[in-house]
Amino acid sequence: MNAAFPYRFSGGSLDPEDPTYVRRSADKDFYKGLKAGEFCYVFNSRQMGKSSLRIQTKYKLQSEGIACAEIDLTGIISKETTKEQWYLDIIKELIGSFQLKINRRTWWREHNDLSLGLRFKVFIEEILLAQIKEKIVIFFDEIDRVIDLNFELDDFFALIRAFYSKRATNPDYKRLTFALLGVAIPSDLIQDRKRTPFNVGHAIDLKGFQLNECVTLEKGLVGKVSHPQRVLEEVLKWTGGQPFLTQKLCWIVANSETLIPDDSEAKSVDDLVRLRLIENWESQDNPQHLRTIRDRILHSQDSSEQLLKLYQKILKRGAIPAKDSREEIELQLSGLVVKRDGKLTVYNPIYESVFNETWVKEQLNSFQSESPIIPGWTPLVASLAVTVLVMGVRWLGLLQSLELKTFDQLMRKLPLESEDNRFLIIGADERDIDGDGYGYPLPDAIIAQLLDKLQEYQPAAIGLDIVRDQPVPKTDIHGYQAFVTHLKHNKQLITPCAFDKDPKESIKPPPESIEEQTGFVDLYSDKDFNPQDDTIRRYLLSRTPNKGDPLYPCATPYSFSWQLAYLYLKDRGILVTFDAADKNSKFGSIVVRRLETHSGGYQNLKTFADGNQLLINYRRTHNPQKIAQQVTVRDILTNSNNFDPTWIKGRVVLISVTADSDKDVHNTPYGKMGGVFIHAHVVSQILSAVEDNRPLLWWLPMWVETFWVLFWSWTGGVIIWQLRSGLYRGIAVTLSLIFLYGLCWILLTKGGWIPLFTSGLALVISGGIVGSYITVRNKQSN
Repeated sequence: MNAAFPYRFSGGSLDPEDPTYVRRSADKDFYKGLKAGEFCYVFNSRQMGKSSLRIQTKYKLQSEGIACAEIDLTGIISKETTKEQWYLDIIKELIGSFQLKINRRTWWREHNDLSLGLRFKVFIEEILLAQIKEKIVIFFDEIDRVIDLNFELDDFFALIRAFYSKRATNPDYKRLTFALLGVAIPSDLIQDRKRTPFNVGHAIDLKGFQLNECVTLEKGLVGKVSHPQRVLEEVLKWTGGQPFLTQKLCWIVANSETLIPDDSEAKSVDDLVRLRLIENWESQDNPQHLRTIRDRILHSQDSSEQLLKLYQKILKRGAIPAKDSREEIELQLSGLVVKRDGKLTVYNPIYESVFNETWVKEQLNSFQSESPIIPGWTPLVASLAVTVLVMGVRWLGLLQSLELKTFDQLMRKLPLESEDNRFLIIGADERDIDGDGYGYPLPDAIIAQLLDKLQEYQPAAIGLDIVRDQPVPKTDIHGYQAFVTHLKHNKQLITPCAFDKDPKESIKPPPESIEEQTGFVDLYSDKDFNPQDDTIRRYLLSRTPNKGDPLYPCATPYSFSWQLAYLYLKDRGILVTFDAADKNSKFGSIVVRRLETHSGGYQNLKTFADGNQLLINYRRTHNPQKIAQQVTVRDILTNSNNFDPTWIKGRVVLISVTADSDKDVHNTPYGKMGGVFIHAHVVSQILSAVEDNRPLLWWLPMWVETFWVLFWSWTGGVIIWQLRSGLYRGIAVTLSLIFLYGLCWILLTKGGWIPLFTSGLALVISGGIVGSYITVRNKQSN
């Protein structure tokens, strides 16, 4: 007996002189390919001898004067590895292997103006190829480790492919060759499917041991068996030539307690296999081999259930035609099956005995046991409970701020619109109000001149968004009288007042204004619900007047924008009415739906007594403050070339102070905006609805919204229930949320405000509950 023969199955690579090393056809192919300058890769399952093949081939190439470097990525890659560190480490390994004369850190800093990939390319060209004049082979072992990195290395592998292509134009590159080894496939290396895949190089087929190749292994059987070759033949029948199992089984035979006599080789080896490898295999699998195969299948990044079903089909049929699908390749990389003569079959009888049909059924049952007795029962119950929960929380207004923020985000994604050519905005800028201009506040005389000028061109309505309740200045009686003349006789003029919530802040309309031509300019943000949210999303169109109350001198029932829209539509013969029954304003055939306490995302809305609040559908122009043509006061009064009189006839003209020093600025979904522009957006919204069929914003009844949320809650539960792979679950949930977002966006372009945040929240919570339920059931069943 030769019990001292060192069979190798404890892991690690074999030295060049190791007596147990078995030379296969792959040794010859790998050596010849690299010597000839071919790019080669050896992609196979674990414990197939890839690293030993690398060492043997490197030793042989070096003995013939070829410069070699081997980079084992196991010792380089870690969770902390960054993309820059990757390139630095690779360069460090190359410098050490080839003894290159260069200060790595200094060289790297000197080239920091280049991208990482380009720096590596320059290093190869200007350092490696320049200093090493021999043929060069660079081995990358454990290449599959790159798949686990937190960044993609598409540029790196594209560079290797480019080095191969450069051989046609740069002869130096003919001296450079790469060899990749690992448990991977070429398509894994370049993840961006839009790029050309890693399709260069020659694949080395690393097959199992053949009888005529592993004569050296007979040495350890001499003295233990009468006919070592016959025993070795029986060993190979069980292992299929799998290197690890072949070495281990030979060791078991060589170290067994009994001799193997003539004509009992088959039975003796069979007995040893069943006793030492198959029975209680998990406890005897040391060093780990069978468990590695099991874990790769059961914890696959792809669907483990699909891999098991594919393997089950191979078991039942013995072999199936290979189609090179992703699942088939993954199954081959596990080592469990092998491709022979165009067909997939189980690698060897040991695997077939351990991972038999009973084992497969048990694993599939562990997946299927997670399925409900009544299909859809658990997701339905979970979705109903979640819907009741989130809709209850929503009704209390606890989700209002988040729903409003989501609404703002959707609004900002709406398609761009053109300016509204029904408007002209006259804004007093800094030049108009400074000491060399007309002064601040604008004098009555200037406003009167402006109104005189505008009347010449027959506007449909003029909105004076300059609040004042006394002459300006008090000493200019003539200017004041000119302004009063317009207040009394200009039928197109709408003047402002402010009633405010605090009587002390109320502002009267200009003296001698006609009440029917006065509109309140008060704007209300959502601070009532969230002190940090001062965004203006709604507009009070009309209210119950407070006539006779001296504390509130602004007694008009209509807003500034309502009055302007009324005058414009009246000029076109379009009737504006107010429906006392539903308390909604009607502009022509368009009913402006008022906001109630529970309307869309508003679930805790403070309403005004009989007030008609409009949800503002801002016109999304390139610049929200550029909703219409704009000129300055001086442009009008001096007949500037910046002003065209045709911009006035039949239009709504808004007059205000737009200088940056003016403090009338408010937050909107589109950012900061002056008050006059908000009024313009509201008027534009009404007029566009009447004349252009631009939608007003609408929302669903509460019961319809509830069913909408229920559907998305059920969707989240069903996704988690039906899919077993965490990756597929994540993808499906993400796609569902993207689809929900897109659907809400499309409906918003049609005016529909659909609960996005609440629906997405219900989807995620329902999925989480179903996932937790499945986990608990699995633990209980185990």
